[in-house]
Amino acid sequence: MTGRLRRLPLLAEIALAVSVVASLVWTMQTFRQTGYLPQPFVYDTNDTFMDWFNTSYWAHNWGAFDVWRSIYPPLSFLILDAFSLPGCYLSSPFYARDCDWLARLVIYVFYFINIVLLWVAFRRQDRTTAPMRTAALSLGLPLLFTLERGNLILIAMPFFIVAYGPITQSKPWRLISTAVTINFKPYLVLLPFAHALNRQWRMLELAGIATLALYLLTLALVGSGTPMDLVANTTAWVTFQGGKFFDEVNYSTSYAPLLLIENLTLPVLDYVSSQTVDAIVVAGTLAIRTCQALSLAALAAIWLQPRALPVHRISALIMG
Repeated sequence: MTGRLRRLPLLAEIALAVSVVASLVWTMQTFRQTGYLPQPFVYDTNDTFMDWFNTSYWAHNWGAFDVWRSIYPPLSFLILDAFSLPGCYLSSPFYARDCDWLARLVIYVFYFINIVLLWVAFRRQDRTTAPMRTAALSLGLPLLFTLERGNLILIAMPFFIVAYGPITQSKPWRLISTAVTINFKPYLVLLPFAHALNRQWRMLELAGIATLALYLLTLALVGSGTPMDLVANTTAWVTFQGGKFFDEVNYSTSYAPLLLIENLTLPVLDYVSSQTVDAIVVAGTLAIRTCQALSLAALAAIWLQPRALPVHRISALIMG
């Protein structure tokens, strides 16, 4: 019986990985039949790799922060300028999709790098579950969605794995990787505070210095993207993006967009009862608040008992 009980978690891992692979097979069959990827992939079939090529266009043309109102820090434009062909961005980002073979190659290369690093990280943690977990993350929606959009998460994720995974014990590499991830995705700025909860004040201080130094260096090289620009553009983006139910509900990191169902202009009550809508809103709100409360309680407990958890688990709580 003991042996069977030990095999149960492994069987669950296998079953979940198989379900991810099965969903990928279904997605590929749907693509062959219809000619486009089903939701929740981007519904605009003309805008594949949108995050990469639209941003690359402004890496080669003036006005990224003044005209396009970018919320990406300067590092993104510096990297995209280096990994693209300038002559392909003279007219529009749509033309560049066919012209810029280097950018397409880099997208696929970084996707492969992510898979390799995921395998190494999971194998060092647990060899028995590494194949299933690597397959699930490599072939699952989050990373495939990122690939289809050409999102800069593809470049940031290898540094994220190095910063918070069991890839290396080198503090300089972890600090540099932390700085790179924040300069690609500023919302990750809270994650280094996991060091504070573990009373690792020196690591928190060095992470802050490295992040600021990298930002100032890229700001000087790009020549735009000041903190005022980023704050103003982010505020405008949140106002513009907020409330778009159908753009956000299919693929989201929380239940928050689901709560917008109350404010839809479509006749939702022609299809479901008002009781159903009310139940969805109550259940979604309860799930969000419960998760937030549990995360805050866990972080408070970690503060009272420093180093009870490793940094990557604390960072996951902060991110959640």
